[in-house]
Amino acid sequence: MEKTKVISYEKIKEIVNSIASPRLSAMVAVQYGLAARAGELITYQHTSQKQTPGLLKSNITQVGGVWICPIPNFKNAKQEFKRPYISPKEDFIFRPFKFWFDQCDEQVFDLRVARWRELVKGVLPPGLASHSLRHSRATHLAEVFGFSAFEIKAFLGHARLDTSAIYVHQDLSKSAGKIEEALK
Repeated sequence: MEKTKVISYEKIKEIVNSIASPRLSAMVAVQYGLAARAGELITYQHTSQKQTPGLLKSNITQVGGVWICPIPNFKNAKQEFKRPYISPKEDFIFRPFKFWFDQCDEQVFDLRVARWRELVKGVLPPGLASHSLRHSRATHLAEVFGFSAFEIKAFLGHARLDTSAIYVHQDLSKSAGKIEEALK
């Protein structure tokens, strides 16, 4: 099992912007931007052999210049658990996604999960897996964007706060500084 680590926000930008393949650039940007699991993005095959279309196969809508992407809840197929978005303000995510989506209509990424993971792993720093993008986004939501724990929980689609805590690899030295500042 590969170790999941956080990639810095600047390094994610650098990775996405340096990928020559429009498809691969969009794949990395979308997985990171939505903090998605690989199976959520493409056709997901359940253990029962039933297949569910991933979010990038259908149901993508644009509302006021923002792409809204409903992600199916594979643990409970009747319940949709999050509505993340890809904002034009994060150009390094939005640009590759929009380019690929405009070119390929509804069949955005016709891949199996294993192949998706293999392609994405090929552009990440050594030893990191595609799931590192999900951990990185959760951490950046806290550190860069100031999301609360409850907002991160909702964004990731978790039922429990302690599950989301696993995803946020926050630098606690910054928190210690806040305590010192508050006690002055």
